[in-house]
Amino acid sequence: MIYGAQIVALILVLFVAIEFFQYRRLRILSTKLFEEYVVFSIAEIILEIVCIYAVYHADVFSMKMTRFLHQLYIFTMMLLSFYIYVYIDIKCKVAKNYNVIQFTLRAIPLVLGLVGVLYGDIFYHVGRDGLNTFGSMVICTYAVIISYFLLCLISVLRSERRQKTSIRFDMVFALCTVFSLIIIKFFIPQVTLVCLVVAITVLYIYIAFENSKEYTDKDIQRMFSRYSFDMSVRDLFAEKKQFYVVTFALQNVDAIKNNFSQKTCLDCIEGAVKTIPDFKNRNLFRTFEYGFSFIIFDESEINEWASKYKVSDKSLAIPNVPISPSFSVFAIECPKLCKNLEELIPIMFFCRNQSDTQTDHSVMMVNLDTVNKKNYLQSVEKLVQKAVYEDGFYVVYQPIINTATGKCDSAEALVRLKDSTTLGFISPEVFIPIAEKQGLIGKLGDQVFYKVCRYIRDSHLKERGIKYIEVNLSGLQISDPDIPYTLHQKVKSFGIDPSMINLEITETAMVQSGKIVLDNMEKLKGFGYKFSMDDFGTGYSNFHQIASIKYDLIKIDKSLIWPAFEEGNIQAQTILFGCIKMMHTLGLSIVAEGIETASQAEDLRAHGVEFLQGYYYSKPIPEDEFLQFVERHNQTVDELYVSLLDVTTDINPTPAN
Repeated sequence: MIYGAQIVALILVLFVAIEFFQYRRLRILSTKLFEEYVVFSIAEIILEIVCIYAVYHADVFSMKMTRFLHQLYIFTMMLLSFYIYVYIDIKCKVAKNYNVIQFTLRAIPLVLGLVGVLYGDIFYHVGRDGLNTFGSMVICTYAVIISYFLLCLISVLRSERRQKTSIRFDMVFALCTVFSLIIIKFFIPQVTLVCLVVAITVLYIYIAFENSKEYTDKDIQRMFSRYSFDMSVRDLFAEKKQFYVVTFALQNVDAIKNNFSQKTCLDCIEGAVKTIPDFKNRNLFRTFEYGFSFIIFDESEINEWASKYKVSDKSLAIPNVPISPSFSVFAIECPKLCKNLEELIPIMFFCRNQSDTQTDHSVMMVNLDTVNKKNYLQSVEKLVQKAVYEDGFYVVYQPIINTATGKCDSAEALVRLKDSTTLGFISPEVFIPIAEKQGLIGKLGDQVFYKVCRYIRDSHLKERGIKYIEVNLSGLQISDPDIPYTLHQKVKSFGIDPSMINLEITETAMVQSGKIVLDNMEKLKGFGYKFSMDDFGTGYSNFHQIASIKYDLIKIDKSLIWPAFEEGNIQAQTILFGCIKMMHTLGLSIVAEGIETASQAEDLRAHGVEFLQGYYYSKPIPEDEFLQFVERHNQTVDELYVSLLDVTTDINPTPAN
C-alpha cells in the first residue's frame, strides 16, 4: 500500500492531537510550541501524501505544481526540525526566550534551507522499490535536519544542573532514535520513514512533557497541580514578564474538617473557584492543600480586582454545611516583589499564614512592607533556632507591687534574646510564636524555668521577702502530659519550695487544650504550685471557667485597663470595675498589668486590686538590678512607714503615767 505508513502516522498524530487539545493546557512557551508543532506535523503528513499522489499521477499535476508541493513539503520538514530544536532548547535552559540576535543565529540553518528549497533542484524516480526523490533540495533538507539534530544534542548535554538526569537521558535517547531513522532514510531513500519520524516525535513529546492529564491535580480536576504552577512561574520569570499571582487560601480548615470531612474543604475550594469571573478560561493551580492560585498579566485587570472583587459569604456557602468558608485572598506582583520561584513561594506561605485579620474576603495587594516583614520574621526564626541550641536567652524580672504593704514581694520572669545587635530588640510577642511554630518552645521553656529556679536559689529570694516568681507557660507546654513531672523535678533539683513558683497560663490556652490542661494543673497544684490566669480580657473571658478552675491570681491585661482611664470612656470603666467586683465576689486576687501612671495605680488600689505591675514602678530588669530594686523600694516603704509612725506619735503623744 503506497500510503500505508502515512495513514498510520496521520492516525497516530491525530489521536495525540485529540487527546492534547481536549484538555486544559498550560500557557507556557513550550506548550505553545508543541501546539504549533502538532498542527505542522499534520500538515507535513498530508503534504507527503499529496506529493506522493502528484508524482504517481503526473498526468493530473503539472511539473510546476509538483515542484511547488515538494517545496512546501520539504520546507515544512525543515520547519519541524527547527521547532524541535527550539522546543528542546527552551526546555533545557533557564532563560525561556530569545533576544533578536539569539533567535537570528538559531534560524540561520532554516533560512539557508529555505534558499536551497527555492533555488535547488529536485528529481523523482518511481521504481519497483517505491518512490525516490533526490537533488540539491533534498541534500539541503538533510543538512538542515542534521544541523538542528546536533544543536539539540548540544542543548541537552549542556543543560542546567536543575534538569533531571533521567529527562536528559530520555531526550538523548529519543534524538538518537530519530536520527537513526533519518540515516536509514538517507541510505535507503525509497523507504518511507519521514512521516513515522514525525509521528514518533509528536508521541514522545506528548508522553514525556505535554500530557495535560499528568499536570492535572488528582483531587480537583479543573485545576493544575503544584508542579505545573512551579513550571509555569519559572517560565514567566525567565521570560522577564510582569505578572500577578492571585491566591485563595481557605482559613477555617480545622473547623470544617473536624465537623465534616476533607471533601467538604475541597467543595469549599470548588465554590470559591466559581466566584472568579471567567474561571473556565483561566489556568487554575492548586498551590496549597486547601488553596489555589491563578495568574493575571494585565495591570488594569488586577487593579480592578483589588478595588471591586469581594467574595460574599453567600456565594461561598456549601449546601447542608452551616459553617461558612473563610478565605484569604492576596495578589503578589512579580518580578517586582520576588525575582524567582524560590522567593515567591515563601511569600505565598507567609501571606496565607498572616491573613487571619482579613475577614471581608477582598483582595489584599501584597506590598514591599509585607515582604520585608516576611524577611524579618525569617531572620528571627534563624536567631531563635541558634539561641535555643547556644544558650541565647536570658531572663529579666518585672516587679509586682503588693497594694496592701506597698512592697515588692513578687515578680514576673520574662524571656529575652541575648542577640540585640543583629535585628535590634525583638519582642517576646514575636519570637515566642515562632518558637512554638518551630517546635522549640519546649526547649526554650526548659531553659527559662532552669534559669528562674537557679536565680531563686542563688539569690536567696525568699530570705529577701520575695514570696514567688511568676513564670509563663505556653499553650503547648501546659498541654504536654509530662510537664508536671519535668517541672517538679527541676524545682526539687534546686531545693526550692514549689510555692516560690507561680505558673501563668492564658485563658485561650485553657479553652483550646481543655481537659489535659486541667489534669496538669491539678497535678501541679498537688505539688504545691500556684496558678495565675494571664492576659484576662484578651481572650474568651469565661467567668464560669475562672470559678471552676480556682486560680490563685487573675492578671488583667492592659488592653482592658487603659481604655478605662481614657477621658469620658464610661463604658470601659464600667466593664473594668465590674470585672474587678465579680472577681472579688468569686474570692480571687487580682494583678493589674500595664500600670503607667499614678492615677491608674491609685484608682485600682481604691477598687481593691491587690497587686500592680507596670512601667510606673519598673520596666523588666536584669537579675542584679531586680535585687537592687527590691532592696531600695522596700527600704523606702519601710522608711515611709516609720516616718508615718513618728508623725502619728507627735500628733497623739503617749500620756504620762
